Amino acid sequence: MIVANEREEVVASISTFVMTTYGGDYHRAFLAYANEEGNISLDALKVILADAKIGKRFTRGLYANGIMSELDTDGNKNISWAEFLQAFTESLKKSANG
Repeated sequence: MIVANEREEVVASISTFVMTTYGGDYHRAFLAYANEEGNISLDALKVILADAKIGKRFTRGLYANGIMSELDTDGNKNISWAEFLQAFTESLKKSANG
């Protein structure tokens, strides 16, 4: 599990990465890492974290496991677009509200 301040840092780093690399298009960013079934696996999540410059090799795995456990609401060990979108929508709303 990721604690609140770490969650905010991870979301901010991923948001910055999406903004600079994909022009803020979260769906395009999601699809760049999605597998054939249209989901993000744990391994792909680690690549996203590396590309967003989050953590080091060891801590990245810990972050990825924590993120997967929080976002994978259906328990299929993957993150769907709906799960991904919900996480960022909630985080972006919190940021906007202060």
